[in-house]
Amino acid sequence: MARELFVLRHCKSDWDNNIRQDAMRPLSQRGVNNASKLGLWMSECSFAPNLVLCSSAVRARQTLELVNESLQIPENWIHFHEKLYLASLKTLLESLNEVDRSYTSVLVVGHNPGLDYLVEHISGTKVPHTKSGKLMTTGCLAQFECPDNWLELKHQGKLLSITRPVDILNLN
Repeated sequence: MARELFVLRHCKSDWDNNIRQDAMRPLSQRGVNNASKLGLWMSECSFAPNLVLCSSAVRARQTLELVNESLQIPENWIHFHEKLYLASLKTLLESLNEVDRSYTSVLVVGHNPGLDYLVEHISGTKVPHTKSGKLMTTGCLAQFECPDNWLELKHQGKLLSITRPVDILNLN
């Protein structure tokens, strides 16, 4: 049975609030709006992860909370991890390798540059970048079909979609 993996970079954060600790930065108003719209869009697409691995950073948590207003993922399916804050590719892969095989659809919410590396690592094909050369922009969601075993991800994922906030806004 194929597995489904969603990789979500937190939405746009607020740099103007004088918070000194990076992990404490909240979403900007644009980020809040984009996260809410992303959640509605994911719900309309019937995306239904049965496990969520989320960075403990405020902006990642807020992104997930707003997305989940539409998805309604049960709280006991959501796990926050400090190690996912600015996680490297190695840490992200280790986290996925720890996922029990009974989970068939996983959502990872985190940060760049690690998520860029993860998406490129998993994809068996070239991943589309923006005109400015960016991959996982803020609020970007990549959807993969992955092998049965979470341990076998390198170039084994089929990229089903990559959706950025501008894509959702253009649908309306």
